[in-house]
Amino acid sequence: MNFSDEQIMLWIGSFLWPLIRIGAMLSIAPLVSQRNISVRVRGALAILLAIAISPTVTADAAIDPFGLDTWLVVTHQIIIGLAMGLILRFVFSSLEVAGHLIGILTGLGFAQFIDPGSGVPTPAVGRLYTVIGSLLFLSLNGHIVLILLVAKSFEVMPVSLVGLSTDSVWQLLEWAAVMFTGGVIIALPAVAALLLVNVGFGVMTRAAPQFNIFSVGFAITISLGFIVVMFSLPYTGEQFVNLLEAGFEQIDQLELSSGAP
Repeated sequence: MNFSDEQIMLWIGSFLWPLIRIGAMLSIAPLVSQRNISVRVRGALAILLAIAISPTVTADAAIDPFGLDTWLVVTHQIIIGLAMGLILRFVFSSLEVAGHLIGILTGLGFAQFIDPGSGVPTPAVGRLYTVIGSLLFLSLNGHIVLILLVAKSFEVMPVSLVGLSTDSVWQLLEWAAVMFTGGVIIALPAVAALLLVNVGFGVMTRAAPQFNIFSVGFAITISLGFIVVMFSLPYTGEQFVNLLEAGFEQIDQLELSSGAP
């Protein structure tokens, strides 16, 4: 049985291009991009997903994996994969922002440790929210939805010499604001409750100037911080699920806007 050079190039490209796009996405996507997950594991996962998706990939026959246009196509695939991973990364970053805000207001921000995922000092509240978000992501089969969206991206954004459109890039930059707005929305109940507590401290200090609010208020604020975090966890989970759904819709819209003529 003889195979032409064009057929061999198409077979190589049908595996190579998905591998590059999926590898770029896994390098920045939540959970799998953490430092405690080795590069070998991410590489093996990218290869398995590329093998599973490659039968549905239709690449341009004019693209030669060993030609001069290869670097342009590789760059486009890396940008597309990073864009899809960044959208979910911003959603998870909103939990970290919310944890920082609550930690500063409650005094729980003094409890910091080295995050094994990022390798930087992180408040304990932010790490707690990140763990809860990761469990919700897995329990809602978010990883499966992400894989399906990656597979769909090869239908909407086929492998070619054309990458993301300008509108898609601006759409991604605007979506980065969810990292701050989502964090404020998640931390809003705790911020409102602690604002009332600080107002109460101000009234007490005004009514009884001899009362040393600094020696007592710090312990009360920390204790109330634990209570506020405990009672606000259902609201935090609900808001994170809403942000996660919006993130998946954003990935879908990014693919549609990129695939539009």
